[in-house]
Amino acid sequence: MSVSVLTVIPGARLREAPILLLLHFHNALRQELADLHRTVVEALDGRTYGPDLIPELCRRFEFFKLVNKYHSVAEDEVIFRALDARVKNVVSAYTLEHTSTSDILDSIFHYLDVLKKEDETHISKPFQELVYFIGTLQTSICKHMAKEEEQTCLLHKWYLWSVCTLMGT
Repeated sequence: MSVSVLTVIPGARLREAPILLLLHFHNALRQELADLHRTVVEALDGRTYGPDLIPELCRRFEFFKLVNKYHSVAEDEVIFRALDARVKNVVSAYTLEHTSTSDILDSIFHYLDVLKKEDETHISKPFQELVYFIGTLQTSICKHMAKEEEQTCLLHKWYLWSVCTLMGT
């Protein structure tokens, strides 16, 4: 899966549209997921699991999980509450998707734990499962972020329309 190009709100600059920060953040998450997926696929294809790979993956996924958690909370409690005033059920739908992402991350950590305990002769099957769940996470999050970006662009357009209406232009 290729990394999506950052969604842009035409003519908007960060100070005029803080929502662009969310879009930049999404791009960084996409990039990290693409790199993690590429790393595990290459290791699986080349059977180059190495003693340093699993601890490195654990470290990167711990960081990703933490960043994703706080990002999701900010979206759920701030951005989507504002959007929910215009588009009903946004908060509940996206919160459910965030929970699903958390469940996939739990599966990834399960297989990372299994791989920490396995010797190299029995590593292939759990490593394949790890690759599968990382690919699932990447697909799920990228689809989720694309929907969020579409909704936030609509919110930004509504905001601009509201400002123009209030100003009488």
